[in-house]
Amino acid sequence: LVYALDTSPDGNLLAAGGLYPTNSQANFIEIYDLLNNSQRKKIYGFKYDVNDIHFMPDGRGLYARDNSGHSIKYSDLSTAREVITSNVKILSLDLNANGTMLAGAGDDGNLYLWDIGKGYAATTVKVSKVSLSALTFAPDGKQLVVGDRNGILYIVNNGLVVRDLPGHSSQVEDIRFNHAGTFFASASKDYQVRLWNIRSLNYQPVVLSDHDWVWSVTFTPDDSQLMVGINSVRQTPQ
Repeated sequence: LVYALDTSPDGNLLAAGGLYPTNSQANFIEIYDLLNNSQRKKIYGFKYDVNDIHFMPDGRGLYARDNSGHSIKYSDLSTAREVITSNVKILSLDLNANGTMLAGAGDDGNLYLWDIGKGYAATTVKVSKVSLSALTFAPDGKQLVVGDRNGILYIVNNGLVVRDLPGHSSQVEDIRFNHAGTFFASASKDYQVRLWNIRSLNYQPVVLSDHDWVWSVTFTPDDSQLMVGINSVRQTPQ
C-alpha cells in the first residue's frame, strides 16, 4: 500500500513508502532509478506505516515519518535510523528547502520544529486547540502554513502564529506552495481546494470544488497547473 512518494532533486530517483501488510513491523521504502526502470532497491528499518517522504537537497538521503506518526527516520538510501521519537502522534511532516529544519503537525495541536544541525533540538509552538493535520514550509523557509482538523489554516512566522485563515469546513488534508512562493493551495475533506495569494491574504481565495474529497495537491514544475489527488466518495449520477 503506497502512502507517500518523493523524487530526488535531480529527478533521477523515486522513493515510495506505505504499509507492508505481510509484516508491518519489518516495513521498507523502495527506491526506483528513473533512468533505468529495471533498477530498484528496498531500504529496511521502518515500522508500521511510512508517510511523508522528503529527499534532502543533495539527494543523498531522505527523511520519513513512520510507526504511526511516533517516529521520524533518516535514510542514507542504504540503511535507516531513527533520529526523532515522539510521544505525540505526528500527522504531517515537512523539510525546509535547504534541509536544515523539520516541522511536524502534532495531534495535540502543537507545531514541532527540529533543528537538524543542532542534534534535532526541538521547539514547540502552540497553534490550535484541536489536532493539526497538515503543514508546509514556504519555499524561502521563513514561513509555515499549518492546517487543523476543523479546517482552519494558520500562518506561522519565526515561531509565532501571525494570522489564521478560516474557510474550509472540514479537516485540512494537504497544503502546498507553488515553486515561486506566491500562492499556496489547501485541500480539505469538504471537497474544496482553496488557492491563496500569500501577498493578498485579505482577499478571498480562489475556490475549486468540482471534485470529491481531496487528499493531496501539488503544482507542476512550471507552476502552470495544479494537480489534485481525490478519494471518490460522492455518488455519480447514473
